[in-house]
Amino acid sequence: MARLTEKQFLKNLENTKKATPIDAQESVAEKEARKKDLLSNYKKFFEYYFPNYAKSKIDKKEVVTECAWFHVFVAHMLLHCPVIFFVLEWFRGSAKSTHACMGYPLWLKCHGELKTMLLVGQTEKKAQRLIADIQVQLMGNQRFIQDYGVQVRQGSWQDLEFITNDGCAFFALGIGQSPRGTRNESNRPDYIVADDCDTKILSKNQARINEMVEWIYGDLIETFDIGFQRFLLVNNRPFKHSILGKVIADKFTNQHIIKLTKTYFQKSLNGILKNFLFSAMNAVQYSQNGDWHHLRVNACNADFEPTWASKYSIEYWANKCLNTVRRIWSGEFLNTPVTEGVDFKEQWIKWDRIPKLSEMEHIVAYADPSWKNTKTSDFKAISVWGKCGRYLYKIKQYCRKDSIINFVSWFYNLHESLPEHVTCDYYMESNFMQDIILDEFGDEGDKRGYQLPIRGDTRKKDDKYFRIQATAPLYERGYVIYNQEEKDDADMKEATEQLLCIEPDYSTPDDAPDADEGAIFILQRSGRMRRTQMRVGSIDHRNAY
Repeated sequence: MARLTEKQFLKNLENTKKATPIDAQESVAEKEARKKDLLSNYKKFFEYYFPNYAKSKIDKKEVVTECAWFHVFVAHMLLHCPVIFFVLEWFRGSAKSTHACMGYPLWLKCHGELKTMLLVGQTEKKAQRLIADIQVQLMGNQRFIQDYGVQVRQGSWQDLEFITNDGCAFFALGIGQSPRGTRNESNRPDYIVADDCDTKILSKNQARINEMVEWIYGDLIETFDIGFQRFLLVNNRPFKHSILGKVIADKFTNQHIIKLTKTYFQKSLNGILKNFLFSAMNAVQYSQNGDWHHLRVNACNADFEPTWASKYSIEYWANKCLNTVRRIWSGEFLNTPVTEGVDFKEQWIKWDRIPKLSEMEHIVAYADPSWKNTKTSDFKAISVWGKCGRYLYKIKQYCRKDSIINFVSWFYNLHESLPEHVTCDYYMESNFMQDIILDEFGDEGDKRGYQLPIRGDTRKKDDKYFRIQATAPLYERGYVIYNQEEKDDADMKEATEQLLCIEPDYSTPDDAPDADEGAIFILQRSGRMRRTQMRVGSIDHRNAY
């Protein structure tokens, strides 16, 4: 991110002035009553002083969005607790920087509880852009100036620091730079925020991560003086190894998790959240260990119900998930990082023409209905594979969050799409061959005039991860070919993304890779049986002579 230019700064200043019109006829008594009301509720405070930040473009339409309950909860926790260390693990698009780097410090300033703010960015340039947002508000926000007077006394938006007329100082620096000696006369920092400091490059260097975390614990936090000590570490979690992740691992365990309910938050902080819209609370986690707090907020739950319900819809997140690479969706929006290509690398996925189906030695369609409600099994999958010589060909894929009826219908449609002279073996895990599944197949068969011959896979299976991971050498050695005609198919894309996310302790969907493994196992087993029969036959023929 380039350093903010003078032209950009002046444009932001002008936009702020236009966005904050005032009532010049308001009396002193009216103004004081309004200020008191705004200071009693962060939602009212933020939406009045920063109206341009309360507007968003969703699906190309500008909409007014209310603060989310978690924005307001943290604001009042900061005001309620003079000493607090808050880790905000919020999804991408949750307005993390807007509130942590602008809304919260100005909220505290208006309450008389901020004298010196220190803002830490990923780099000095990024920190400068963030601190400039505060200065824009203090210089150009007409509502703020009407209520609290002309603000900026000295310093430039280019200097990474400035001081207001009432003696509040704002400093910015890049992570790892020395904060020692940072003070506003006798006032050392009382509000520190480290915003978006993790990077992809840093995530690959655990030693550097450890060094930065020690810098936070030591150099940064130790700049606090006695009295107010409010610290925010703000990020989502797109990387498995990160500053955010290590701090959470250092400070919190399962015993620190507080069981969340809507009632818990509605009753907290004198009921300030009692009228808020709560949704998808199973996509939120809150922990506390002494003065350390951790609030994890994902974009939505498994059913795409949004945690920020006044801004996002179920349809928005469902569409976002559909059109986002699985590992990016998981890390950026669900705070569940996936390391790309740990067990299966993208370059191992070879797309090419496949032989005619009539030339295949064996074709298998393996189904995983996944009617179980688990965190990794929410897709239904049918993987269609063929074998020709030493090569395994992925012919077609069904991989969707869908009904059993549609799943069964697709299975029958596959069968009817095959040429008459091509035989396909249909398999399903035996534990899924239960009445509820078989009834659907039976009903569909009655409609079509025949029953699909499905076999149960009765083998005793090892751990799912190890079974799937065991197929990786076949990919690496080039023995697996994907049908290039299906490369742009949505089901094939979803299945491929699921495969690339497989790694130890994964929590992403795995239904397609599980079905792939079942089909590959059967094809490989049938190939071994044929080779054994041929070998026995040749020995008998030789002995006959």
